[in-house]
Amino acid sequence: MTRGLTAELALAAEALLAESPRWDAATGRLLWADVPAGTVHSFDPVSGVDERIPVGTEVGTVVPHAGGGQMLGVRTGFAWLRPDGALDTVAEIDQPGLRMNDGVCAPDGAFWAGSMAFDGTPGAGTLYRLGPDGVAAPRLAGVTVSNGIGFTADGARFYYADTPTLRVDVCEVDADDQTVLSRRPFVTLAEGRPDGLALDDDGCVWVAAIRSGRVLRFTPSGVLDTVVRLPEPWPTSCAFGGSDGATLFITTARTLKSERRDTPGGGGIFAVRPGVTGPAALPYRPAPP
Repeated sequence: MTRGLTAELALAAEALLAESPRWDAATGRLLWADVPAGTVHSFDPVSGVDERIPVGTEVGTVVPHAGGGQMLGVRTGFAWLRPDGALDTVAEIDQPGLRMNDGVCAPDGAFWAGSMAFDGTPGAGTLYRLGPDGVAAPRLAGVTVSNGIGFTADGARFYYADTPTLRVDVCEVDADDQTVLSRRPFVTLAEGRPDGLALDDDGCVWVAAIRSGRVLRFTPSGVLDTVVRLPEPWPTSCAFGGSDGATLFITTARTLKSERRDTPGGGGIFAVRPGVTGPAALPYRPAPP
């Protein structure tokens, strides 16, 4: 039987497009980005304080940096937002008409993030791996909207969504050179489109199904066993966090392309306690100089 849960509004952020929620265990805060506004946020769910840092360019994804601050995927590639607010380019990517989108760090400290075209050109995007050495190398080409990605604890595989395919795929990774060995369908969504995703400590995959107002949990065998409903139709991503790792935070959007929904809670951060836990975000770990 499929469980049904309801998420509640945790932060009335009124973001245009809130994305990339990542729990930073070092600070006890939820990192997230408002993509078109070009802002990085740090939310403390205990105090309710949400700190906002303007970056000056689109921010598709944010993860903690082991040296402090955050690593970002921005319009031109990868950048380090230092603790003092300075933005340092780490790796530029020649991608006219594109920007970086969703991404996470793997257990080896590398940052995997993909791109998408502003006009939605099919197959224009690429999934990249930013290694600890600061070199960005392509890993999957020909994707349209590179989106949710989440690694298993051993780093041997990751789940991945190219949104227009309506699928979440599972990819095997070579342990030596970190290339993608294989990619196969994991699940196809019957309603909504797969956006961001997260893995829990049971190995299950939580997928934000944008345009459906739901977040879906699939077992490792691909069985849907939990549905989280939101009062907003545009959930964009999700992540586990809180001091005990038992809260699922969900980002939402008010603006998608030329569409806009000014509804109560739109662009806010929602939360639910689903009865399972999940890991905090892994930080980007650059190699020592």
